[in-house]
Amino acid sequence: MGRLLRAAAASASLMALALTGCGQAAPQPAPSPAAARPAQSHCSPAAHLAGFCLASLPDLYCCSAAYTGWSHIYVGQAVDVRGSVPLFKSGKPEAKDVFIVEPDDRRILLPVDAKGGYNRRIRFATQGKYLIGLVASGPGTIWSAPGLKGIPFYVAYRTVPAAADTLAHVFPASRVTYGGITVLAAPIATTTAFRVRFLNASGRPAAHVALTIAGEAVTTDAQGYARFTFRSGTGYALDEVYTGLFVQTYSRVAVENGALVGLPVYAKGLGPARVRVLTAGGQPLVDVQDFLLSGVADIFQSSPPPVTFDAQRGVLTLARVGGATLDTKSGEFMLHQAHFKLHPVVRDGQVYLSLPEFSRMLNIFAWARPQADGSLLFSTYEVP
Repeated sequence: MGRLLRAAAASASLMALALTGCGQAAPQPAPSPAAARPAQSHCSPAAHLAGFCLASLPDLYCCSAAYTGWSHIYVGQAVDVRGSVPLFKSGKPEAKDVFIVEPDDRRILLPVDAKGGYNRRIRFATQGKYLIGLVASGPGTIWSAPGLKGIPFYVAYRTVPAAADTLAHVFPASRVTYGGITVLAAPIATTTAFRVRFLNASGRPAAHVALTIAGEAVTTDAQGYARFTFRSGTGYALDEVYTGLFVQTYSRVAVENGALVGLPVYAKGLGPARVRVLTAGGQPLVDVQDFLLSGVADIFQSSPPPVTFDAQRGVLTLARVGGATLDTKSGEFMLHQAHFKLHPVVRDGQVYLSLPEFSRMLNIFAWARPQADGSLLFSTYEVP
């Protein structure tokens, strides 16, 4: 469904907060046009896997599996595309031109000067997939190899969904946010209808435009609105349904017959997770270790135990694969700040949390929201 973005893996950082470009970690309130961003005055081709560098389009460089090619360029936007290409030992540029191939296969050439620099103002008038690469100045360079097509990137319309459909609305108290993308929310294993408005770089409606959203062919109306349906799977995932527009799935978790149910499980071959719940004084208490090892399998390790509580210091610590820890007294987890302490209950060496406290813990590294009926909404990063 679109280009699926795996937001985290067992060996990757759980707190990859921003998932576009190079995984920039600073949360952003909304995408900003590339032309409005501060640009480097120069760049070094050796610093980039692409072999050449783009001083004005930093989001096109891939340094993690989170790269989606989303350039943050909107339809109709004019951008000064500039940067540098590698040089031979003689000082001659290895490329004579930088090329951009538009969605309709039209090719634009940016001449390379004698020092290896290039700079041309390009207006991106069409949505879709573009390619950028180098035209070799002669044989003997990687750019003269057959089949080298360039780096793909995408130009799109700005997306404006209804506030009630967004992840931030479903989980308003969460400290975990994505930067530079628009994220909707949908329950797992359901079909959800969405209505989103599409605007060009100038903020004008994209009227009567044909789009493909979540694999569905749709056309916007005169005001730029389009409706589409999203069919979610049975686990937590972040799916890109249109360039820069994603859907995060979540589930409703509740206590039934002494267990916390409603959690998918990621460990292959296992069924839905059931987490032990202890009832004390009429209040359900969740077994934290059981949740970590079954409800979010593959993230937390079983040996040593993933949860410890130092009663003297009043510190609850979670240890995940790779040695990262969460200390709820300092509130620090992977450089992420949580400004509260948890109050666990310890019975026979096991650590339990009430549902409100459990929800607060989940908000440190994922999304959780208690409901009036005693259940809670929950989502976490997809783990393959």
